[in-house]
Amino acid sequence: MLITSKHIHNVLKRSMKFILLLIILFMVQWVLSATTHAVGISVSPPALELNGDAHKKITGTFTVMNPSREMVIYEVSNDGLLPLTITPTTFLLEPNETAQVAVEYIPSISPINHATIQQSTTNLSVLGRPLTVQPTQAATGIKLPVTITTGQIASAATTRNDPSVIGVAIMSILLILLATIIVTPHVPSSAGQPPR
Repeated sequence: MLITSKHIHNVLKRSMKFILLLIILFMVQWVLSATTHAVGISVSPPALELNGDAHKKITGTFTVMNPSREMVIYEVSNDGLLPLTITPTTFLLEPNETAQVAVEYIPSISPINHATIQQSTTNLSVLGRPLTVQPTQAATGIKLPVTITTGQIASAATTRNDPSVIGVAIMSILLILLATIIVTPHVPSSAGQPPR
């Protein structure tokens, strides 16, 4: 088989398409990921939703991960006026280690109709500091949005599927299939041609 400049051009063209597709796939995965990141802190889920009956304790959890290469001290605090109990509020994580943080909301007793839906929002601050502080190192932090919904309807709808997670999975599958189609060379059929 004689290699021509046209053949080399086609091979390079297919290779460039494949590389471009991989770059696009990486960018889509990065943009659509369901985790919030900062240097030395990873919090999942990116927002916390607490749903339950009016005047009853409502609990939820989120995960903090240390993605850095050093040990980090984390502090979690409530930024708002809502009565939230956070456990633990301070903890130490080794590199790539995770911790579950529990958040508890106990609504105050008020004469508001129990059948109505009440919704409140606040933020939790998750602050991370290296165990050994250098003069050039700074603490990093993330604000975790918290939505609290109480009432009879809220307690009946405490679970739901997150469409963004399903969308990321479908998009990834489609992009991989597209990359396979683009990169797979088309070989013409040799049927009907005499052997050489």
